[in-house]
Amino acid sequence: MPRGRALIVDKDGEFADRVRRCLRAARYAAEVADSRRTALERFTEIHPSIVFLAVEQPRRTGFALFSDVMRLDRHTPIVMVTSTIPMAEILLHQKLRIHADAYLDKAQLDETAIFETLNRLLGLAGESLVESRWLARFAESLGRLKRLHFDVGGDLDRLRSSL
Repeated sequence: MPRGRALIVDKDGEFADRVRRCLRAARYAAEVADSRRTALERFTEIHPSIVFLAVEQPRRTGFALFSDVMRLDRHTPIVMVTSTIPMAEILLHQKLRIHADAYLDKAQLDETAIFETLNRLLGLAGESLVESRWLARFAESLGRLKRLHFDVGGDLDRLRSSL
């Protein structure tokens, strides 16, 4: 049973397949969307635990899609991946009030980097890739706990904004 769902948004099928294989090794069900419209449809249908979102030159539609996803759900972690956006532009995006949770370079992305990002963003209790396979039977409970964590975080944000 998968511990969660991931949405990969990228027109590069080869890269999306590579990320999907890595996510499956970490026991995440992964779906791929290759357009903004499809991504938004899939996002609302599957309510992913995490989104891997490609941002590429020249159109940079990933930034617009990022804004769309944040309007739908501010608590789903978003990992922006790129091979063409300059680091200076990524650093500017990180300084915005609402920004991605992680930024990864496509050229350096492997199973370890993906698993470490999942671990950091989804709180997989510091487990290693080997431990993750052992914890498979607890995936549903961990997923419920993580959703509750995000719900409480949203409630706290609303409470803070009302004060």
